[in-house]
Formats: sequence, C-alpha cells, structure tokens
Amino acid sequence: MSRSFQIKHHDRCLIGLELDSRVVGWLHRWGLYGVLKLSRLPLDCQLVTALIERWRPETRTFFLVAGEATITLADISVLTGLPICGRPIIFTGSLSSLSRRQFVDYCLRKFGWAPSDSEIMKGSFQFRPLADRIQQTHITDDHSDEDALMYARAIALMLVTGVMFPGTGGDRASTQFIELFDDEDSIGDYSWGSSVLALLYREMSLAAVGERVTLGGFMRVLLVNHLIVVFFSI
Repeated sequence: MSRSFQIKHHDRCLIGLELDSRVVGWLHRWGLYGVLKLSRLPLDCQLVTALIERWRPETRTFFLVAGEATITLADISVLTGLPICGRPIIFTGSLSSLSRRQFVDYCLRKFGWAPSDSEIMKGSFQFRPLADRIQQTHITDDHSDEDALMYARAIALMLVTGVMFPGTGGDRASTQFIELFDDEDSIGDYSWGSSVLALLYREMSLAAVGERVTLGGFMRVLLVNHLIVVFFSI
C-alpha cells in the first residue's frame, strides 16, 4: 500500500479556547472534555497510513513488530474519558415534525446558532458558521448560566460532528446529530465511546481493503493509543 490517507477533521476553531468554568463543567458532565483536549493534538497522516497498512480487518488487530495490538473500549474510555456504557446513539427523527422556522428557533435556543433554510432542506449543515459562533463568543462572569450552557452545547456539537464522527463528504455534518442535544441532563448518558470505536474500526477496515482514501472517525485516539503501545514495548 503506497498511498497516503487523508483524515477529515473540523477542530481548528477549538484550538486556544479559554473556557468559563461553567462551560468546562458541562463538558465534563457530558464526558466530552477529554475529547476537547485530544482535539488539540496534531494529526500525523503518515503515521495513520503506516498503522492502516498493518491493520487486519478479519482480526481487528494491528500486526506490529512488537506483536499484535488493537484498540479496545477500555482504551477509548481511558484515553478520552468518553462513556462506554449507556444509551446507544440512535437518530429517532424527534425533531422532524418541526417546520423550518421552528427548527431554526430551536437551534438558536439550544446553541445560539442555526443552519440556514437551504441546509435544513438538505439535511446537513456547514461547519464554518458553527465554528465562527464558537470562536466569536467569549463567556465571562457577566454571562448567565443559560448562555454558558448554550455555548457548551455548541462546542459539544462541534466535538461530536467534527472530531468524533467526522464524515468523508466534505465540510458538512448531518442535522440529525442536533437531536442528541435536546436534554442537557441526558447528553452524558449516551455510549459515545462505543460508537467512536465502531466507526474507527469501520474506517480502518474500509481503508485497509482499498475502499477508502479519505478517512473519517476519531483518528487521534488511534495515534495516542499506538504511541502508548510502542512506549510499553520498548
């Protein structure tokens, strides 16, 4: 395998953020703060390519010099802090009954941002306006708790769609993800970690058999896990 894989990720807006303690508290509560910290690590496409060359889809393991190795749910939990037990991530279409105007109003209330009418019709939104909302907002002591929660939701939506589950189809994400943030008390109840691992396995396996050149998924977890394996093999 001589090609180099490209990795989709949309996290530039998260670099250098100075977050109010209330925002950090919500991200911790939802199990997403570790993802925010990992999102700031540089991505090494050449290392990812080298790992995929050693990935065997039939056994879900890497064939390394030190022996066989893989990444497990326990690894995901330790490296990211994501919950690996809980509710499965299933899109129920709970917001599908809303009109476009109602959907926009809903997003503005929840995130302080909303997709355009045309994006709602297409069922996907561009990352840039959401990234602008995150970068241009600075929550301080003068902001209300509701403002802090709204901003935390916007960051969480970017983490989920742009870091944990980025697709390979460009700079867009499905509007279906928005329904997962309806109730702030249940966001942390999802088994985020198991879905991250499932997508990671899928992307690596498709790439290993030549069906992928551009990769989605949370590849930073793969890199950190590999470095730990190598360190303890020395």
